[in-house]
Amino acid sequence: MDLSDPQLEQQLLSAQSALKGAQADYKSLQATLNSTLMDKKTRPPRLTPTYTQDQLQAQTDAALTSWEWFPASWPARPKNKADN
Repeated sequence: MDLSDPQLEQQLLSAQSALKGAQADYKSLQATLNSTLMDKKTRPPRLTPTYTQDQLQAQTDAALTSWEWFPASWPARPKNKADN
């Protein structure tokens, strides 16, 4: 005597299939996340060179201003972008 419900068996198979699909999606997203993290860890930070460049520019501007090498017609520059 068979007491199984065909509709219930179909729902079980559908749920198992959905679970396998979700697990595959999870593993794919986890691999993407790990790849992105490794890329970010190996890439040099961009903030430090920009800050250093801004410091050097501020020093140069200060030296040129003190020597009066900037014509009066030049637009005013920010005092120090590195501090902003």
